[in-house]
Amino acid sequence: MILELSKTMLGKLTFKKAFGIDTLRVQDAMWLLEMGDSTFEVKVAGATVGIRQGRFGVTTQEKMAISAFRYSDQRDPRGIGEITTLDISMDVEMSLTEDLVRRCSEISVANDLVDRFSEQAFGALRRFIDGYRDIQYLVSRGSSDWRDNRGLLIARMTRNEFRTYLFYVLDIGDHQFVGVFSEGRMFGGSRFDAEIVMRRQEVLERGTPLERVWVWQHGSTSTRRTVGVR
Repeated sequence: MILELSKTMLGKLTFKKAFGIDTLRVQDAMWLLEMGDSTFEVKVAGATVGIRQGRFGVTTQEKMAISAFRYSDQRDPRGIGEITTLDISMDVEMSLTEDLVRRCSEISVANDLVDRFSEQAFGALRRFIDGYRDIQYLVSRGSSDWRDNRGLLIARMTRNEFRTYLFYVLDIGDHQFVGVFSEGRMFGGSRFDAEIVMRRQEVLERGTPLERVWVWQHGSTSTRRTVGVR
């Protein structure tokens, strides 16, 4: 039997955003737990995107995707457990080549096809988080926790954060593709910079301007923080 691959095929693509491999921060766990089993729908560019709490690492292929983040002696699928994810799902259409179908068991082999949908998923997630933040504010303002600066307001997510520990599952035709994007954060530095050393000492002597202290403490959208605004 020859499979016709030239025509467009319909499928279901689910981006599975993980917040860690071995651990989950309390802040992330709290709002994922609040979602429960509900599925939320977000409209983006005329398409409906579903957002819900999910799991990854259920199948052997998914465990193999997770194993890329482990040391070589910890990659046995039998020792890899499931991780909690935020699932962003959408209907897609694409064409598969014969070579791609033959290699469907390979991890991340469909990255080039899937990547063009990641911006749509990111946009849907940003809208979802903005709505969630607004509800948190409306419900929590005026409470004792809020007044005492203990109200948790989840942070907006940057594109780089979204693509860190970003797995996907693509079900199309009779085939399933599993992959991962993880760009993460990369830090660089030089061994010695005389100007920085000199300026650092100057700052220590005169102090840091209050307005910049405020920016560093409260201006970063990637830092989860408590907010005490009424």
